[in-house]
Amino acid sequence: MLLDFIYQIKLLKKLIIIGASGLLGSNWAKYALGKYNVYLGLNKRKISIDGTKSIFLNIFNEDELKKKLEKINPSIVINCSGLTNVELCEKNEKEAYKLNSLIPGVLSKICNDLNYKFIQISTDHIFCGTKKYRKETEFPEPKNIYAKSKLLGEQKALENNKNSLVIRTNFYGKGPAYRPSFSDFIVNNLINGHQINLFNDMFYTPIHINELLNNVHSLLNINSSGIFNVVSDHRISKYDFGILIAKKLNLDVDLIKMAKLSERKDLTVRPFDLSLSNEKLKKHLNLSLISLHNDIELLNKLKI
Repeated sequence: MLLDFIYQIKLLKKLIIIGASGLLGSNWAKYALGKYNVYLGLNKRKISIDGTKSIFLNIFNEDELKKKLEKINPSIVINCSGLTNVELCEKNEKEAYKLNSLIPGVLSKICNDLNYKFIQISTDHIFCGTKKYRKETEFPEPKNIYAKSKLLGEQKALENNKNSLVIRTNFYGKGPAYRPSFSDFIVNNLINGHQINLFNDMFYTPIHINELLNNVHSLLNINSSGIFNVVSDHRISKYDFGILIAKKLNLDVDLIKMAKLSERKDLTVRPFDLSLSNEKLKKHLNLSLISLHNDIELLNKLKI
């Protein structure tokens, strides 16, 4: 029995996640276990996930990176790395472009050379925020360094490797203790009786990490490439998202106070409407609904 199990594991395709210590990367590693031989591509933070193998990568040394990836010989390379803090990107423009633009270009080129599938995780921040439900075909109008650097990362990924799969998304779910998600922030504060202020004039189309990963792997199964918006059907404000979570988990909604992004002149300029259309995704996967309300039920686990 043990030999059969080991043999089955050896038959699984290899998948490596660059930036595996982050919120999405760590969840992706757990999700992919049993479906793939999972490798954690780490840079600074060391983590351990049962059933996976860790490898430290110098993502800024292209030759060394290529040699290490060639040695692993994965079928799929997923880039979850990057600088995601909007304020930090504005203060560290060089670092933002290095992590969010240069690295996707390097990784996609290596994957093209070695015939690996490359997935680049992008963002919903790349539009100006004046229209609802933006489509993949619409012209981007990034408003800040974070958005500009992520958009350039998309472009480099596709220029260097036409088979790259670029995922625009905004997700929530259970994060590691050192990297809590937005939903973690809401739940943890409400459980501890702390008041929080959430914007009622900033809208998006959030999707639970599990649902995001289900859809991305469905796209992989049909060898999809290009840009896909992987989001829920539901356009909602940050404030209403918080209220929805509180009600679903029987937490105190009175602790959530309404705030306005338009009044926060201290923050870097960002879009008021991040909502994306998922019509292309649903057409490709023959889906009728990607429900935010159904996904919120998964957050019951966050109370544990």
